[in-house]
Amino acid sequence: MTEPTPAIPPRIFQHGKRQQWGRAVLLEELSDRRIFLFEDGTERAIHQEYYEKMSVLPCAPDEAHRIDRAARRNRPSTSTKTKAALKRPEIEFSQQVALFKAQFPGGFQDPDYLVSERGTGDDRLKDAAIARAADVLSQDALGELIEEGNFAAVLDSAAACLEGTTGTTQRAEITRFRTMPDNAHENFARALQELLYGEGPLVRRFDEYVLAMRIDGGASWPAATWLPACALPSEFVFVKPTYFKKQTLVLELELNYDSNPNGTTYEQFLRAATRCQERLIAAGLKPRDLMDVAAFVNTTLTPTAIRSVSEKPKRAKKEA
Repeated sequence: MTEPTPAIPPRIFQHGKRQQWGRAVLLEELSDRRIFLFEDGTERAIHQEYYEKMSVLPCAPDEAHRIDRAARRNRPSTSTKTKAALKRPEIEFSQQVALFKAQFPGGFQDPDYLVSERGTGDDRLKDAAIARAADVLSQDALGELIEEGNFAAVLDSAAACLEGTTGTTQRAEITRFRTMPDNAHENFARALQELLYGEGPLVRRFDEYVLAMRIDGGASWPAATWLPACALPSEFVFVKPTYFKKQTLVLELELNYDSNPNGTTYEQFLRAATRCQERLIAAGLKPRDLMDVAAFVNTTLTPTAIRSVSEKPKRAKKEA
């Protein structure tokens, strides 16, 4: 469920000489210092003699609320509820590899894999989606449309990529995306361009892109990650969170999960995908990009797959 947005937006601050800290909200004001909470979840105390170093930034209300939510979400949590919700699946990475090879003996080059996942000869599957995105979401294509001020065309191209592939995003969500108000088209086009080809911190670029999608009720993880994964499949990963949560835990990597798409969690999912890719290569498999990695994750971490592995020792013990 999306968090309710307070009526009054928080003030947003930035340190004049420590801009790498990112933006911040005022968390607490004490007699001799102020406690600020930064976007990455870090709390910093600024003593009164240095108050002038924290400048108030002009910020639209939606953006101010987003920064506030991101900062609070990224604060380290030690609650037992959080830990219980993120229980590690009973499967090892080597067992995932074995499951994948059993289903696709030829690995990522297996004919059955190519047909079912990449979509050889099928314009509704992934290779066709990547080809479409390479055409309409390339740096040159986006740059030209934005320079012309043709922001509606960017939205149309994005929607065509979202709805052109089976098993990725829900039709109702794409319909809501297409009804984005005209005055929001430019912001979306520029946020998409910045996410794909910008050089700022990924967390901020992704957060601003999700906010710019303006999907009523909030974008889902698949909708928020499909376009970048198609446009640059070696740099971005398509996320079905049910499976990527499990993969991140199997790899024993840090995870601050939120059901709402956000840059901090996405960066952690991307780190898991990259680690997964490295281990697949070490195991003799050859994923061509992170789209293959996502397919591996989604295939080997289903409840049935995990159950098939965890039940084997029980059966062996019973037979003994």
